Amino acid sequence: MSPAGVGNYIRALKSPFGFLRAEGLWPQDPAAPIKRPKVGKKEREIPTEDEESKEAWDLVQKQYPAEEEGIKSGETDVGGDTKGRGQ
Repeated sequence: MSPAGVGNYIRALKSPFGFLRAEGLWPQDPAAPIKRPKVGKKEREIPTEDEESKEAWDLVQKQYPAEEEGIKSGETDVGGDTKGRGQ
């Protein structure tokens, strides 16, 4: 079991005793001395600008698949319409 899993298990064991103690229904918390293991944070990898751009472009292509080769290669006219359509 991972340290995070052990911590969650200990938290679940301690919770009822903490509640009973806070409500004055239990004289002392027998789980108080039990400490949860320290869990380090994972270091995140920050993508470069090029990686972010590529991922964003891939998402756009998945969501809006192109039917014409001009759209796939990014060819557009000045107005933004591909291959002169919509003029």
